[in-house]
Amino acid sequence: MVVLSNCTFENRKINTHICFEDLDIHIQDTLRNLPIDTLDCYPDLIDLTGHYKLIAEEIGPWTYAQKLENCETGKSYWFDYNTPRPFIVTSKEIIFPMEYNIVTKGLERTDMFNLININK
Repeated sequence: MVVLSNCTFENRKINTHICFEDLDIHIQDTLRNLPIDTLDCYPDLIDLTGHYKLIAEEIGPWTYAQKLENCETGKSYWFDYNTPRPFIVTSKEIIFPMEYNIVTKGLERTDMFNLININK
């Protein structure tokens, strides 16, 4: 509890849900053509602004949250440790899937994503 009392959590609310087919075409193309690393894994963060990093917050060996932090402004967004990835960050919003392994299974036009407006 001492560790958590020193943390500041940004209040956030998922504004809306959006289908894959309704995403910007640039984001659709990015998701369709994600690179795979040497362990056959997709990236957890797709930062189209170049200002964000994804940090796994841990207590001992356990991850309890994920923090998406803007390195320029210091503003951060906290997510449960089990939030599906990848996180896609644009200049206006954070987008992430509603289901796990959405990219691995193959993207369908009706796949749903959460959308958080970050320009408020």
